Amino acid sequence: MAWCLWKIARELRVGDEWMAWIPLFNILILFRAANRSAWGVLLLLIPVVNLVVLAIIFMRLAERRGRLSIYGLLLFVPVINLLVMYSLTYVPKANI
Repeated sequence: MAWCLWKIARELRVGDEWMAWIPLFNILILFRAANRSAWGVLLLLIPVVNLVVLAIIFMRLAERRGRLSIYGLLLFVPVINLLVMYSLTYVPKANI
């Protein structure tokens, strides 16, 4: 996951890509890659609200990588999330 996040951050030119390798800091990179404010990380501390915030972040990340926003919700599914992150990193978007 860290490798994929690092590569996505490099391609989107979010800056400080090295933070993808450090736990907790990688959340900041995820917010930057989704083009959202880092202050949103504080919302992750509130139960139930954190699920909504993560859903928004995952959906926005999928959009920025050229996928449907619903595709980002698959990042909530264990094991499938590894495949989705890999596809967001390496599989080119389809020209439909």
